[in-house]
Order: sequence, then C-alpha cells, then structure tokens
Amino acid sequence: MKMKAWGSGLGGLVVVLCGMACSSGGAFQAIETDAGPDAFGDAPFGRTTCNIDAPIVHGVRPDGRVDVSAAEAWPNRSPEPPAVTPTELLGGCAILAACFRLQVPDAGVVDIDKQMADAIRSCVNPTSHGNEERVIPELDQNERWLFTLRTLIAAKGCAGLFRSTQRAPGIICQEDGCWWNPALAAPTVTCASDVATLATNTGTFTRACSHAFTTCDANSPTGCTDRAPVTCVSAAQDRCDANIKLGCDRCGMVSFHDCSLMGGHCVESPGGASCVYPNAGLCTPDSQACAGSVLTACVGGMPVTVDCVALGLTACANGHCVAP
Repeated sequence: MKMKAWGSGLGGLVVVLCGMACSSGGAFQAIETDAGPDAFGDAPFGRTTCNIDAPIVHGVRPDGRVDVSAAEAWPNRSPEPPAVTPTELLGGCAILAACFRLQVPDAGVVDIDKQMADAIRSCVNPTSHGNEERVIPELDQNERWLFTLRTLIAAKGCAGLFRSTQRAPGIICQEDGCWWNPALAAPTVTCASDVATLATNTGTFTRACSHAFTTCDANSPTGCTDRAPVTCVSAAQDRCDANIKLGCDRCGMVSFHDCSLMGGHCVESPGGASCVYPNAGLCTPDSQACAGSVLTACVGGMPVTVDCVALGLTACANGHCVAP
C-alpha cells in the first residue's frame, strides 16, 4: 500500500489550499433555474452542468433554506465513534508539534520554541480541522483526522507519525462528499472485510474504510460508504439539522458539516448557519505553560493538561512537549 506523509491534519503546522473543488470555485458550476417539470422532465429544478451531470433534486424550503435533511444527504452513514475530547486533541497536537520537524528558513533566525508552542495553539483550534467537520478524509489520504489523532496517541512518541495512506487518485473528497472523478474510467471494487480494493486501468489501490469510519461497499466507486454527492438548488440558504450544517454550494451540491465531531454545535442565523465552537472563557491561548512534564493549554476556553512523558515524549519545556 502506498504511504503518504502527514498533510493537512497538521492544523497550524501546514496550511493546505485545495484545488479542483466545486465548493472552492473550481471545476464545475450548476444551473439555477425556475423552469418547471415540463421543461426538464424528471428534473424539475434543472440539471447540474458540470463534470457531475445530474438532475437537481432538492429545492428550497419556504423559509429560503435548503430542503434536505442530514439523512437524505447521507442515507447510509455509518455510526460515528465518540467525538474527540479536549484531552485527546491537546495530546495529539502536542505530539505533532514535538515530532514534526520544522525547517529553518535560509535567512533569519527562527524561535523554534515559539513556533512549536504556536503550532499547538493552532492545532487545538477546531476550525483548523475543516476536513473532520466535513466528515471526509484528510487531503489525498484515506484517513480521517480523528483516526490519525487517535493513532498518534496510541502509538506514543513519534511512532504514529507518517502512517497515513494515499488514496486512489480518482477519488475526490470535499464538503460535497466523495466521488470518483468522472473523467476517469470507473474502478472495479471488491471488499475483504473493511478493506476495499479498487482496480483501475492505471493500477490497483486499496482503502481501509474503517480509517474513515465507513464500511466497504462494492457498489461504491470510492470503495467505501462515503457520502455521495446530492444535488440541490444553489440559491438555498444553509440550515441546521440538529448539529449538522447543511447547505447548497454554487455548483448545486449539498454541503455537509458535522459540527459535533470537534465539539461544536450548529446555529442558524438570518443569513444561513454556521458551526459554533465552545469558548468557556476560563483561559487564553497565551496561558500555555509547563509544570514539570505536564503541559497546560487552553482548549475551548478551558485549561486542559497532558503529561508529555505519558505521551511517549521526554519533557515539557517553553510551552510545548519535547521529542526524544
């Protein structure tokens, strides 16, 4: 299986800008139309005019919000594991900051201690992990952030770094879901327990679907029960279905954000909806400090502690854990 070095899950350590995205203004657009069923037959809201050609299914509710539920957007969603805890988040971020070596620029002097402490501050911010909120694997990987986080903690020290696997190049994952690039010949999928094997005309790829908290599905072109694209009228405003934020992007595809996965909740406003994350106001990010081997940091506005030695690291110094 091909291995992939750690990428977007680094939160504040690495910033990744995604291309080829309908939701990011890339490859395709949808038509918005008021045409009725006589004009479009089985597509009363029109069709997308993009590299995913499909009838627009979900319209606009009387309140102007997208007329789709979370169950309709992802009918075969597998049960989620328990949400990340503040202690887990700090522990994983502390390991990353300690083990992921940052290169010193050619010119100038870098304060490594400050950089490592700042990396933790950024990483414990839930908004740094947008792919987890979107319930999709990390960039070009088969693993979700929560899986990678718990792998880091379980392995201890730096042993859990660089264990992510590269997903098949034909699989595209965004806030609209995951799908096979229609410009490529569809793969033949077989399942062996939770492992999907995708045979294509350019090679064979495998995915452990459990690494994305899904199951293997031989009828899915991505090999797993990822959320498939669902179409909608792009003029619709975002809405909340419990703590899931649903929207319709400019391409006419339903966007899906599970605010609860990183400890947040969905809140509607007159202009739409958003994921809101807790801030208890009991500490500030600059209060991050060490006491012996114990690191205390501000997570969700509350002081949270982890023992760097218990994480498999050697010490705590200058507001961050230290790797062997």
